[in-house]
Amino acid sequence: MVQFNFFRRSINMKIVFYGPEMSGKTTSFECVHESYPKEQRSDIAVISTDQDRMLFSSVAPDAKINGIYTKLRLFTVAGKVTYASSNKLVLHGADGIVFVADSRKERQQDNIDSWRELRGNLQEHGVKIGDIPIVIQWNKRDLDDIQSVEDLEKQINNKNLPSFETVATEGKNVEECFEFLLAKCYEKSLAKIEGKNKKKNSEKNVEKKKKSTKTAKRETGISDSIIDRMHKGKVIKDCHIDMLDIRDKVFKKEIIFDNVTIGVLEGSGAHFQQKVCFNLVSVDELNLGGEYLSDIEKKLLRDEEVVPPCKFAEDFILQNVTIKRKADLDLAQFCKDVVLYNVQMPVDAARKAKSMEDFIFSFRAASFHGEFEMYGCHLMGLDIRESVFHHQTKIVKCAFHGEFICGIVAEKSGAVFKDVTRVKECSFHEKAQLQRVRFENTLEVVDNKFKEAVFWGEAYFYKQALFFRCKFDAKLHFPLSIFHDETHFSESEFCAGIELIKTKFCGKLFAGNSKIGKLDMERARLNEGADFTKSTFEETNFSYAVFSGATTFHSSIFTKNCCFYAAIFEPKVSFAKAEFQGKLSFSGMSVYDMVISWRQVRGKLQSVAQKNYVEAAEEYSLLKNVFERQNRYDDEDEAYLLYKKAMRKTLKISLLHPWQTLGRFLSFWALDLGCGYGTRPFRITVTSIFIALGFAALYGYFPHEFGYNGAQQGVFDWSNATYFSIATFTTMGFGDWAPNPDSIFRYVVTIEAFVGIFTMALFVGAFTRKVIR
Repeated sequence: MVQFNFFRRSINMKIVFYGPEMSGKTTSFECVHESYPKEQRSDIAVISTDQDRMLFSSVAPDAKINGIYTKLRLFTVAGKVTYASSNKLVLHGADGIVFVADSRKERQQDNIDSWRELRGNLQEHGVKIGDIPIVIQWNKRDLDDIQSVEDLEKQINNKNLPSFETVATEGKNVEECFEFLLAKCYEKSLAKIEGKNKKKNSEKNVEKKKKSTKTAKRETGISDSIIDRMHKGKVIKDCHIDMLDIRDKVFKKEIIFDNVTIGVLEGSGAHFQQKVCFNLVSVDELNLGGEYLSDIEKKLLRDEEVVPPCKFAEDFILQNVTIKRKADLDLAQFCKDVVLYNVQMPVDAARKAKSMEDFIFSFRAASFHGEFEMYGCHLMGLDIRESVFHHQTKIVKCAFHGEFICGIVAEKSGAVFKDVTRVKECSFHEKAQLQRVRFENTLEVVDNKFKEAVFWGEAYFYKQALFFRCKFDAKLHFPLSIFHDETHFSESEFCAGIELIKTKFCGKLFAGNSKIGKLDMERARLNEGADFTKSTFEETNFSYAVFSGATTFHSSIFTKNCCFYAAIFEPKVSFAKAEFQGKLSFSGMSVYDMVISWRQVRGKLQSVAQKNYVEAAEEYSLLKNVFERQNRYDDEDEAYLLYKKAMRKTLKISLLHPWQTLGRFLSFWALDLGCGYGTRPFRITVTSIFIALGFAALYGYFPHEFGYNGAQQGVFDWSNATYFSIATFTTMGFGDWAPNPDSIFRYVVTIEAFVGIFTMALFVGAFTRKVIR
């Protein structure tokens, strides 16, 4: 983004050379760089990769444009797809882009992919093609196997952007292309600046159209008179100041502004040795910060002038202050307390503006050696990335209508809070980014409302982290974060859920009495376990999570599916009185002591619904062992029965597997229906009766095969057949009826006797096991 300094009359612009690898970006960059005299350009900083190079340099031409000095920062990107994330960072804040395309036919797809990558990266920065000056170089036009310009235009240039045929190795049209882009960047930047000035001037002219010449002359020196009064420690009261320049000045007296309207306040490099207080002040722009530079820019600009920040030796107080556009206190040093009380920003005007970057309160990389307090403030956005808070921080009853930024993943570190941090009764209307933030003392987040997503990735919490009675309308993200002490998510509402992927909790996690949407704790580690008592969950994922301490889900409600795949619970997990309304997965789960009942899990296994009987058998086996250790024998029998059924269903029914087919058939009829795999004594009784009656019917059809051994000849009718079958099945052996010596029924009777012995033994064992234990 173009940086304009009103007082130095200078513009800093960033130009990026973009395109696929080996397309000629580096050669074009060097051609442009060498076109400027040595005294106007810095050395080229190079980062080499396997296939490409990224170059950085700066140019400060002597010429002025409309009386404005210009400083150019030139960048190239690595064309290789591997470095797409780095390319996105380089594009941040670009004012113009030279897209260098390779004209060779074999590079057609590479050009298209690079253009799509450029368009996607710009969209992630909130910029569309056409919002920023872009020129296209059709490079390598001196080669033979190249596409026509018409074909290249159809493939990429659907926005009819300016394009040039170039030969970078010869410098042909490269400088002309760059000068054309530069002119467009100047035009866009100056139009923006003049537009701002016209708007301000028109508003002033309406109010001051009839102002006398004497009054106008008096206002010419108002800034100097205000500065003199500030040096003397007098209160600046009841006045209007269009522009106040106090840069690089030292004030040894207390500074107080009371009921003052200020247009632009420039104060970079100022040093305030006494308290500074703004009360009932309205200011368009508050520029007291220094020029923030990335590590690459610091290396690139190490010999150049950098705008310094201001320094406050005593308290800095903003009370009942209205910031109409932005407040810049980047890199500022606060030796004592900072108090922001009832600071307001025009929310409606900011939302109508094209760029939200112009409406933000920024303390980026600032240093706070006293307490920091915000109370009752309404700001568009707050940026405190890389700031260090050495003492207590309090943010109470504030509303943030723009982004709340403490840190982002793309940067090395976020803000650091060394003392207790309290955020209470605040509302966050846009996303909050607190990635890589470090809390070295207790964090209290109480009674807050978050309308958009909150990102805490790779954050560190060295003391207690307390999230009480908060409402998160969008998802809460904590991936790769580390909590070194107790963590509380109690009595809060997480409408879209919490992401705790690979998060580590060294202390116990408390999340009771909360409404949690989707909970994702995949590969999380909890060294002291967790307490989710009386919480309500939607879909939950505990895959590969490790709970090293006692964990409880007592009286919790799971409204959707719950996955414990390969989770580890040591030593105990309790689901007492928990309700599972969705499906469950215990596959691969490791647990010794689990408090759960068969009523809770009956018909709930996801593997059964998916007909994955291998996993189902594993899960039923786990439940069987758990119930056995708890002496819940009826529940153990239920789990064991379904375990055996699942094992049977793993056998294939196919002509190619006849033994498995036979085994499955016999297992079903003999063991499942017959005795419930030894868990159903009543089934054994019924089965015995049917077996005895079946043999009796067989004997009754062949009465001539049996004889009576008594003194009188008897008739072997149906009643005698039944009597004989029962006597044989129970192995009583009265001997009055017997099969004829030469009859095949001798073997049939033997089989019945054997089946009877086996069945009776099974009945005795099952009954004894069922009753006595």
